[in-house]
Amino acid sequence: MHMQFPCTKLVDLGPKGWGMVAAEDIKAGTTVAEYTGEVIPVSEGKKRLAQYAAEGLKHTYIMDLSKSEVIDATKKGGMARFINHSCEPNCKTVKWQVGGEVVVAIKATQHIPEGTEVTYDYRYQSHDLPHARTRCCCGSASCTGWLGTFDPHEHLQAELDEDEIREAERLAMGWGLGAVGSEQDISE
Repeated sequence: MHMQFPCTKLVDLGPKGWGMVAAEDIKAGTTVAEYTGEVIPVSEGKKRLAQYAAEGLKHTYIMDLSKSEVIDATKKGGMARFINHSCEPNCKTVKWQVGGEVVVAIKATQHIPEGTEVTYDYRYQSHDLPHARTRCCCGSASCTGWLGTFDPHEHLQAELDEDEIREAERLAMGWGLGAVGSEQDISE
């Protein structure tokens, strides 16, 4: 995709890590960035998560592309990998077909004033352990405290030993970006 994106900058946002901030006003409906990285099978993505954990990487940037593929932007990716999650996002993910390939972009759902953090809802889900969860740091008024959906009753009924719980937490911290939205916009 060869598009002109609005001006943004990366800012250290403390507990959230790096984040993308609008360096100019961004109109609703504007494509803010393309999510780029290595397109790999889900099975390779799981292997890389284990490898990244062994390397001690605190942040990984893997986004679902389809049921069989993910985009790994951890070591080879663009600035969109630094867009943080929010429970009150100002953007969403969209997919396009370009030359037979699926492209994922981040699109503003509302006006984003200069100096405002660019965010979207990761719709996080663990691919390995259904009860894994990640603490949310978005700080929005409607923050749920956790990324993704989580049924505490279902979690309490799960019979996980302490090792499985630690593994779930490790994977949850490492999985990074979750499921891509189902909207498919082929018009742009």
